Amino acid sequence: MPAMDGEGQTSEIGCILSIKERTAAFHLDNAKKKLGVRTKNQAVTLLASSRSSIL
Repeated sequence: MPAMDGEGQTSEIGCILSIKERTAAFHLDNAKKKLGVRTKNQAVTLLASSRSSIL
């Protein structure tokens, strides 16, 4: 599976997960709300920094 860098389009994400683009966008929007961020890039950065502090 290709690495996701925060810039992946929802159509690519949907294809990788075998779901519709709209479903991918819906779940990404919910994840961003829960993380308190506005962009996918911010979400990836936040999660990457929290994962490195756990390890």
